[in-house]
Amino acid sequence: MRFNKLKYVLFPISFLYGIVIHIRNFLFDKQILHSSSFKVPTICIGNVAVGGTGKTPMAEFIIRHLKDDYKIILLSRGYKRLTKGFIVANSNSTAEDIGDEPLQIYKKFPDIKVIVCEKRAEALAIIEQEADSKTLVILDDAFQHRAVTTDQNIVLTDYSHIYYKDFFLPVGSLRDQRSSMRRATQIIVTKCPENLSKKERQTILKNINYDPNIPVHFSTMQYGKIYNAFTQNLYVPEKKDTIIALTGIARPQPFIQYLHQYSDNIQTEIFPDHHAFTEKDIQSLIDKYLALRKNSNTFIVTTEKDAVRLEKYKSIFQKSHVDFFILPLENSILFQEENQLIGTITKHLNNNQ
Repeated sequence: MRFNKLKYVLFPISFLYGIVIHIRNFLFDKQILHSSSFKVPTICIGNVAVGGTGKTPMAEFIIRHLKDDYKIILLSRGYKRLTKGFIVANSNSTAEDIGDEPLQIYKKFPDIKVIVCEKRAEALAIIEQEADSKTLVILDDAFQHRAVTTDQNIVLTDYSHIYYKDFFLPVGSLRDQRSSMRRATQIIVTKCPENLSKKERQTILKNINYDPNIPVHFSTMQYGKIYNAFTQNLYVPEKKDTIIALTGIARPQPFIQYLHQYSDNIQTEIFPDHHAFTEKDIQSLIDKYLALRKNSNTFIVTTEKDAVRLEKYKSIFQKSHVDFFILPLENSILFQEENQLIGTITKHLNNNQ
């Protein structure tokens, strides 16, 4: 009841926010506000809502499939970084330098170029000067900004918070209007159950129903094998083990729920999304670990995104003889449509050359 009352109080704010967003999009649509276009091929991966829709796993999915045919550049604003301007990731980059998600991608795909810049149009102008026929720029989380017109807009919506059931902030999680989905070249419903039925798939397709020419795909998240962050050795938990689930992501519930299949004793340490861990946080975590270890085998398990922000405390972990483990995550396309999705992306690229 209290939650519903709060929504009622916040509704006027959401209404005003929605008006501002509609006016802003109208001005872009009528070209009153300027949007820059570039010759270099561009793919934007974005959404219309705040929170984790799986943009980073989707970017990794596309990089994995296209990196052998294109010189890929990932362009991100570098959310929560402590720097400004145009920065190219290198082997010495930290999450503070370029942001946690760009660093995660750089570490997984060291052969691609990762660039952060808060002004994407300026960054693309620089990139275009050195681009050749094989260059492909993937823009992370740029769909709603509209300062750049991209060749493809791959727009994600979370299955459990699907956009057509959502409302503008702060009542809901929409930061852009629902009809902006018409600008998509592909729509992907992410984080679906692995066993999503064809009947439910058709229901969702019917509700989206904007343009039959916009392909809609469905994806699920598949967790990989847990491994030691320092040694890379695999870890297979036992039911009697105690696992400390350490997260600083937008929606930690699926991560925690997945760990329950390994252990009957899950302890949680939940921080805000993109949380900048402090020495105090780490020491408190280690103290908890050491206390739990007195009674059972205890392991700290975290996400790939959190791991890159924990790296700088490696010496503190090792001094206390504490390892932490990483549970990797990959995007998987349902209904055997992976080749179809990649084929559509590639076709767009070939048509725009």
